[in-house]
Amino acid sequence: MSTVNAPVLGENSAMADLWLAGEHIQSGRSGAVRWRSDGHWMLGSIDLEEGGAQQGLEQLSRAAYRDLFAA
Repeated sequence: MSTVNAPVLGENSAMADLWLAGEHIQSGRSGAVRWRSDGHWMLGSIDLEEGGAQQGLEQLSRAAYRDLFAA
């Protein structure tokens, strides 16, 4: 899974994101979407390159939603 290198906004700088799941985790990729699922819950991330792209924001958004729904 990819990580996000961004500052935490708020008074407390500590933060954790914890996902409790069953013992059988599936991982995969659908286009630009990387995902993990335990059969009940699904966690995913998408990474699209906006800068330098030949397509506009509308086309990138369409591609993002297409990949999300495919996942």
